[in-house]
Amino acid sequence: MLFGGDFHFNHSKVIGYCKRPFKDKEEMNETLITSWNMKADPNSIIYINGDLVFCKHNDGFVHYLLSTLKGKIKLIPGDHDRDLIKFLRRNPKFRSKIDIMDSVCRVKWEKQNIVLCHWCMRVWPKSHYNSWHLYAHSHGSLPSIGKSHDIGIDNNNYQLLWFEEIVELMKNKPDNPNLIKKERR
Repeated sequence: MLFGGDFHFNHSKVIGYCKRPFKDKEEMNETLITSWNMKADPNSIIYINGDLVFCKHNDGFVHYLLSTLKGKIKLIPGDHDRDLIKFLRRNPKFRSKIDIMDSVCRVKWEKQNIVLCHWCMRVWPKSHYNSWHLYAHSHGSLPSIGKSHDIGIDNNNYQLLWFEEIVELMKNKPDNPNLIKKERR
């Protein structure tokens, strides 16, 4: 299982906003597609915490992108995904490529409760039991709290993250501030 967010494919202004090291959106798109496909394979499940592609009035690029990216995408919608959702309604052949999830998505993987949302939360479902929260939106500018992590690509060397990589990140993070600590007798 892979995780990421804030790719902003085809969004030229994000290069300046986030100081991305690309000369233009074409270079950014191709670099990010290559990075994605180096980690994913056709059977990969990939959770994306929003802002996948800037696609208003650009069905051609979205068709190219979705035909090129490997894996099955589970999209937790962000601020800029409305046009992608409209594209999917007009192009049913891509509905098998992307599942649109709820804006707060809960998954359990290897006994770990994970809460995914485009936006960062201070507390989240089961945070008092040390569940993890994976968010995006802030492009690496918002520090995590407890067992939370910004999985946006600007915060992770423009890479998707394997579940195992997140396990390693979480080992070095403190417990959630609202953790219920059991008293020992």
